[in-house]
Amino acid sequence: MPHAFDVVFSPNDIYCVPIPVGYECSVTQLNLKEKYYDSIRFHPCVYAQFLLCFGYHKIGNQKEFQNFLEQLQSTVEDMVNGYQRYRAYNLLGYCYYVSGNYQHAFSCFRESITIANSKMQNAAIYHLCILLMCILTEMKELSLNKAVVKFSHNVGN
Repeated sequence: MPHAFDVVFSPNDIYCVPIPVGYECSVTQLNLKEKYYDSIRFHPCVYAQFLLCFGYHKIGNQKEFQNFLEQLQSTVEDMVNGYQRYRAYNLLGYCYYVSGNYQHAFSCFRESITIANSKMQNAAIYHLCILLMCILTEMKELSLNKAVVKFSHNVGN
């Protein structure tokens, strides 16, 4: 595409956007000084590929989800100095999170925090909290399952 425009959202669009974009709207609303002047922007290719990932994940088509996830990863990496690039990493990290690839999700959110302007609030913090809670829950369930197996094995003997 030789000419393209950013996909732009207002912080007030929180109720009509996919979950990770809603997080971006939420943190933008927290910035009281710039609340009504700040906008959430995504490169059109990043946003289109994210929507395809999001949609294919929702309908359970893992093959197409993985295909577009790879494309999204490549596009985000190619956007070296893109405006609000950290938000592209948040979308990519969310896609890795829903795929169960927590290590890649963590890397994306960490990169988002690293490249974001320190004065801006970043939804990556929320994503990391959710990711860590999910990991802790899975670890707890795994520990409980091991305890139940051990208990039932001991009771059977």
